[in-house]
Amino acid sequence: MATVETSAGVAAPEVRSLRGETWRRLRRNRMAIAGIAIIALVALAAIFADLIATQPTEGFFADQARESPSARHWFGTDQLGLDLFSRVVHGTRISLMVGFSVVASILLVGIVVGGAAGYFGGIADTLLSRLIDVFLGFPFLVGTIILVTALGGGKMAVIVAIAFFSWPGIARLFRGSVISIRGSEYVEAARALGAGHLRMFFRHVLPNSVTPTLVYAFALIPTTIIAEAALSFLGFGIQNPAEPSWGLMIARYRPLIQTEPHLVIFPGMALTMTAMGFILLGDGLRDALDPRLR
Repeated sequence: MATVETSAGVAAPEVRSLRGETWRRLRRNRMAIAGIAIIALVALAAIFADLIATQPTEGFFADQARESPSARHWFGTDQLGLDLFSRVVHGTRISLMVGFSVVASILLVGIVVGGAAGYFGGIADTLLSRLIDVFLGFPFLVGTIILVTALGGGKMAVIVAIAFFSWPGIARLFRGSVISIRGSEYVEAARALGAGHLRMFFRHVLPNSVTPTLVYAFALIPTTIIAEAALSFLGFGIQNPAEPSWGLMIARYRPLIQTEPHLVIFPGMALTMTAMGFILLGDGLRDALDPRLR
């Protein structure tokens, strides 16, 4: 630990803020930095997709169908003559939108349910914990397929279905964090001073118990992206050819894998690298925020 010189000439340890210490530990993690670079690249591709990939992503162009990768078409073209590079780049928007939308939704539901169960305890904790157990016991893939089918498919149906069966893990983790915090001395002191439930929860309990939940939620982003691709691949998710989902592309080009493997390899690589970037950064955040490693 770095030291600073006091007025008395005695070296004292330099005090770092939690944010500064977390960033310092994160910078020293090469895998986390690699994850940040991958996520930044994917995010830039999603934001500037219209400028990076200008070829049409729908239609039929017989004169350029089934071309191999070249300087004109970096990833080649499919049987309709569509530029695969453009479709892969525009697919980043769908994957990131689904990933972040689902995680934001399950964070909101999980914090409300888990916070109420952990903070109030008693009958509220019993009822909400049993509700969490019911959702955790339901098969995720079967449940999402049933709900997506009932909702008619599409992006919104995929987001709702994945979020509907993903929030219990967040709720259970946050409930445990709240239970460990609610008996702390500063919470009891706030209660003794007459602070209301809302003030105690949002001022004292939530800031000190939400960090592990946020790290866990961030780690769910790659799982969500892969789940969307899996649903689209199986024919239950995004099925509109105008929406370039990576899972739909892999399913659509799968019969051509023997003769034109690049049609499957490039969407698969994009899916793998995006998920890997979030996994690496999630592991780095977990290590940087783990007090046992300090």
